[in-house]
Amino acid sequence: HAGCNAPTRLVFAELKKPYSNQTVFPVGSTVEYVCQPGYAQHLGMSPAITCLRNRTWSGALEFCKRKQCANPGDPENGRAVVLTDLLFGSKVNYTCDKGYKLIGGSQRTCEISGTRVSWSGDAPVCQRIVCDPPPDIPHGRHSGQSMDTFSYADVVTYTCDAGHLLAGEPSIFCTTADGEHGVWSGPPPRCGGRALRCVGVRPHRRDSVVSSRKNDRGFNGINCLPPFVFEGWIFKVFFLALSIFLICLSFSFAEVKCPPPPAIANGKHSGQPSDTHLPGTAVQYTCWDGYSLIGNASISCTAAGTWSRPRPRCEGVFVLASFTFPQALSSFLALSLIAADQISKIIILNVNKLEKHEGWKISEGRMETYFKQ
Repeated sequence: HAGCNAPTRLVFAELKKPYSNQTVFPVGSTVEYVCQPGYAQHLGMSPAITCLRNRTWSGALEFCKRKQCANPGDPENGRAVVLTDLLFGSKVNYTCDKGYKLIGGSQRTCEISGTRVSWSGDAPVCQRIVCDPPPDIPHGRHSGQSMDTFSYADVVTYTCDAGHLLAGEPSIFCTTADGEHGVWSGPPPRCGGRALRCVGVRPHRRDSVVSSRKNDRGFNGINCLPPFVFEGWIFKVFFLALSIFLICLSFSFAEVKCPPPPAIANGKHSGQPSDTHLPGTAVQYTCWDGYSLIGNASISCTAAGTWSRPRPRCEGVFVLASFTFPQALSSFLALSLIAADQISKIIILNVNKLEKHEGWKISEGRMETYFKQ
């Protein structure tokens, strides 16, 4: 036959009615297309193809373009993530901020809606994750008594009635394990048995409490006092009366301090016998006349209750001579004695006044020379 077969189907368009049932098309004939639903015709482009002399169809340009959906917009407390674009057939995913859960579908598609395109279904919403009311506890209460709802990250704190002791974490918070259901971060604390009013004796050891008589419940009567100091330790004693027995809890706290700084022979330190040497305090060491300080002159008390370094020592020197020099000769004699030190082992030990200005300069005063031991 002389002509073209039926043209290939196009994704974005279909043949107009007069041509849709025709199977053979003469050379030179033209067929027209109409855009598929979801597509719109490009202005200025002809939606037609022609049967050529070689019995093939001319190339079909993309004379139909995809229609575009409106911007979906972010839900409150969430985000809309467009995967590609807003055109027909595209998809958008929805996520919620931390502490919120998605109510509705997590994905929508740009699809045909009558003669237009729009996003499928309804937009989801992000709803705050909530927990059930926190549990009540005997002999105690929590800080959320006046709250109607308990949302993600809300915190409640428990307190016990007077005379009852709290055991466990005082606060719990609303969280989630699966991103949808709220759960409390842990079990609530407990309020223990009522504390006894105690009478009797003082503790005689640092780590235990004893008694010599009974109270009217049949328990040992134990002396309850405000916190007190005993051999450097601070004690606070609590007592729990449960249904059939008594539990005594003793908490002790040691004050961190350093022992008295060590003394040195032929010298002294700046500390006083009555001083308490807490972490961060320091003492200075000095030597008697005729002795030279070897080591660091200062030691400090550390957070561990120990001194920062070993004590220095004072080494004796033998006084060879003592001179008083006028100011004009000071520098000359000092330099001479320092030079002599290299040969005769004579050194300068005491100078009443020294000034540091572009090196050391001796201004005036008494200089003593000593022979090194």
